[in-house]
Amino acid sequence: MACCKGEEYGNWCEDVNIVWTDPETGEEYCLFHAPAEHKWMNEHIIERYVDYKIKTQDGCVNLEGSIFTASLKLKEKIFKTIQLSYSTFHGSVAFSNCQFSENLIFNKISTSLGFKILNCTFSNSLYFTNCTLALGTLLGYNDLTQDIEFIDSDLGTGVLAYIEQDFKNLTFAMEDFSFPTISIISKEIKYHVESIYFILDSPNKDAELTLSNLAIDQLSFAYSINAPIHIQGCDINSLDTLEIYIDAPALFDACSFNHLSFTAYHLKRLEFINCSFPQKQKRSVISDSTALNLRTITKKEKFKEREDLYRRLKKRAQDDEARLLASDWHYWEKYFCEKKLFTEGTAIEWLILRLYRLLSDYGESVGKASCWLLIFILTPLLFSYLSQLPLPASGIEVASIAKQGLDYIPLATRTPVSGSWPRFLQLFWQALITFQATLLGFALRNRYRR
Repeated sequence: MACCKGEEYGNWCEDVNIVWTDPETGEEYCLFHAPAEHKWMNEHIIERYVDYKIKTQDGCVNLEGSIFTASLKLKEKIFKTIQLSYSTFHGSVAFSNCQFSENLIFNKISTSLGFKILNCTFSNSLYFTNCTLALGTLLGYNDLTQDIEFIDSDLGTGVLAYIEQDFKNLTFAMEDFSFPTISIISKEIKYHVESIYFILDSPNKDAELTLSNLAIDQLSFAYSINAPIHIQGCDINSLDTLEIYIDAPALFDACSFNHLSFTAYHLKRLEFINCSFPQKQKRSVISDSTALNLRTITKKEKFKEREDLYRRLKKRAQDDEARLLASDWHYWEKYFCEKKLFTEGTAIEWLILRLYRLLSDYGESVGKASCWLLIFILTPLLFSYLSQLPLPASGIEVASIAKQGLDYIPLATRTPVSGSWPRFLQLFWQALITFQATLLGFALRNRYRR
């Protein structure tokens, strides 16, 4: 007999083995639809079935209504689409390096652990509707040019989206849920977003909403937001609100606006720091209780705020076990710490971080650490030869010249050079090479940990 859930979900599971029969009703359940306590499955079983469906169904995979007792981790798959609506996940969900040529829609799914979409390519849009994502969602380094929408979904601990290119619309439309942390980040390049909408009802004051380094045509807020809002380094063509209630600080740092309009019945604090308003005559702020501040902060304050921002992002990435992203945020945290120390710290503290970046990108670049180590090793050999130009014809004398350079390389020779200054230079250079080799070791460790 076929699975009793097959007809409800389009009979996609007719080729799946029956694993449990309800002793009271006699209904039979396949591996994917059977209750969690009456089956066993693992990641490899799920992946093999997905591969089979991709091959036989021309890239269309239907797993609607499934109950996954193992994690769903799919890498380097080419889909038209995958249907997971009405599914429950007791493990984590992760898509990495996958391709989707049609809309990807997650409707009424429930997860107990994290939900990650990393390095994937979308030809159309990505939708989450009526979902419960207990530990939040991580979207990183995806090729997505259309829409991302979260509609009536409980986002758990939040959404962290790393933007790597232009895309159209991003919508959060949810009422009566505990507002999580939502961060939309573009790193080095300021990518373009047509619109971002936040239609929220958020009682959680421990959360945070962050947008960083984006070019946004339309940014809109509606309903109630009790969490702090931090918009940093964004070019916003139009910012507007609809009867908004914000009972937390709203901070706009180094942003530019063409049109700004707030229609609100409560704003706890609204601050614009180092912002520009090219069309001031079109800007209006309407509120019955607003602390509106326009102020300029010092470089020291700006660098400290950005260091704190990247530290929080790094911790979030570490909590999500996204070590590659944590590495990026570690670099930028140390970079702004270095800038802060230049303005307020001691010279030795700044110099240490500056050299750390120069020699290994704060322990994150194997290539840079290797190049400097090679330079430090070859430099005494090069100077030994240059000091003896023109070189003698005898091979024995050439070898003797090379040995003079080896005296400055750790473990290459145990012969101390004569004279106090040459001896000091020998010890210093050997220590320098040892130190750089240590930095290379740290960089290799960090790479393999990722």
